[in-house]
Amino acid sequence: MSTFTNETDSNKSARLDLKTNHELKSMLEDAAVFSGTSLTGFILAAAADKAREVMNHHNNTVLSSAAWAKLNAVIENSSREVTPGMKALFKKERRPNGDPI
Repeated sequence: MSTFTNETDSNKSARLDLKTNHELKSMLEDAAVFSGTSLTGFILAAAADKAREVMNHHNNTVLSSAAWAKLNAVIENSSREVTPGMKALFKKERRPNGDPI
């Protein structure tokens, strides 16, 4: 059994080690200076922005008006019967988050 402390895991430091070539490192250092931040701060801010963009794209689906209307029509006009395909889908093994494998 673990014990809890006042410092949560999300507040603890985590280390990233990066390797690059001298030219890219120099460019990143210059950009950090121009931005008025440290090299670490510059790299982490850029990486965090990109990570948010990727996660937002992954977690959201954007449909055109036509696609949205088609999706709604399919949902509204769908059969209330359980089809063999539905049965097969529900028999699949599930991951811990509930998504079928």
